[in-house]
Amino acid sequence: AAQLIQLLAIAWTILVVMYFAAWYLRVTPSTHAVMECSVEVLSKHLYLNFLLDAHHLVFDAAKREEWSLMGIMDESSCESDSDDEDEDEDEEYESDSDDDDDDDDDEQLR
Repeated sequence: AAQLIQLLAIAWTILVVMYFAAWYLRVTPSTHAVMECSVEVLSKHLYLNFLLDAHHLVFDAAKREEWSLMGIMDESSCESDSDDEDEDEDEEYESDSDDDDDDDDDEQLR
């Protein structure tokens, strides 16, 4: 996102500089139109390069394989974490029931 903001700032700066340069130099309307079109073509070229880089980053085959493997590892680690939590809950339940039995035994002894 920072690269896109930087690219937009550069493109708009060039556009504004060219506009004021044409105004300051009092160029003819046709020259002003050519300058403005040149800046538009340059900015569109920069935007397209940015979009193509982002596209290649997202749809790169090697990266997609890496992301899918990372997703599989993440899912398996989440499953093992939830299994561990279930076992911990079972142990807590068993220890609570053992404590209740001990309390009953103490009451019977009195």
